[in-house]
Amino acid sequence: MKKLILLFAGILFYSTALQAQTTEDVKKYKAQKTHNYGELYFGWNNWSGAALDENDATTTELDGWPSTTWGFGFGGDSQLGTGKFSVRYGLQFNWHYFRLKGNTVISKVQDTVNGNGTVFEPAEGVNFKKSVYRIIYMDLPVMFHYYSKPRGEYGGLSLGVGGYGGVRLGSNHKAVYDDVFNDNSKNVLHNNYFSNPFRYGAMAQIGYGSFRLTGKMDLNYLFDQSKATPDYKVGSLTLGWVFP
Repeated sequence: MKKLILLFAGILFYSTALQAQTTEDVKKYKAQKTHNYGELYFGWNNWSGAALDENDATTTELDGWPSTTWGFGFGGDSQLGTGKFSVRYGLQFNWHYFRLKGNTVISKVQDTVNGNGTVFEPAEGVNFKKSVYRIIYMDLPVMFHYYSKPRGEYGGLSLGVGGYGGVRLGSNHKAVYDDVFNDNSKNVLHNNYFSNPFRYGAMAQIGYGSFRLTGKMDLNYLFDQSKATPDYKVGSLTLGWVFP
């Protein structure tokens, strides 16, 4: 009987100590003005600009659902004053995949009349399974956030608006197809295709708990407009999670 009482007393003491420690941790968390975070997201992207024109080689149409984007990031979230507003900032790495329709490929051309540029044109004698233009960015986002619940409390609505600036880390075109011997083949050509080395844009976000729905729109052109290139701007919509 004594052993049973001691056991229950030990459990009670441990539970009380754990509860006190948890309460103290929550208080410290709420008292902190800046918290670190990590994020992971996936979604879809497209480009706005000139519509498909069969007589203009600098325009093309994307295959919507397979044109995806994903990325991850980390940074800090600093509370503004003692209210429910904060500023979130950090570093993001974004992969954009633009799935070209049919046998369309992207290439650079040299033209003494119209100027050097980037074109989208059909490849002859090849049946593509996949033709994708891919570009990778490192971005610096800054967002102002509103949280409906105080810090340290799970759940609640979050709203954010802000912008970002980034630098291109690389771009390439990937083609998957069957060759003349019906063997599966894959080519990856690394090239910048006259894409701009930098980008900047606006973003907005809504979420609940750790879940986030984020929309982004580049405000500058994807390609160098001093060349004969499409007037495309990149937009994306992603689903993601923020930790914590």
